[in-house]
Amino acid sequence: MIHRRTRNYIRRISRDDPELKNRFLHVIGPRDALEVPVSDELIVCDVCNRKIETSMVNVLIIDRMPWGIICEECRLKHHPNLRIIEEYKIWRRGKEGGE
Repeated sequence: MIHRRTRNYIRRISRDDPELKNRFLHVIGPRDALEVPVSDELIVCDVCNRKIETSMVNVLIIDRMPWGIICEECRLKHHPNLRIIEEYKIWRRGKEGGE
């Protein structure tokens, strides 16, 4: 459990976490919007747009809300003092492992 005073932190999750599956890129134009499916294997940093290939992924939480995914380099550059909360659940093909 995260202390209730902790508002900003890094949540480190497995790249196989269901939250990172079945994602869409939302493109909004002046007249219409478009949803483009994103491959489950493709994870990029929301700061520098580098591809993230590590087994664990950093989710930046600001004011207790997910802001985006950041690579380790951007975490060290922009948020080196934020607490890291590790999530050790292992997700496999739609099944929750270890429970």
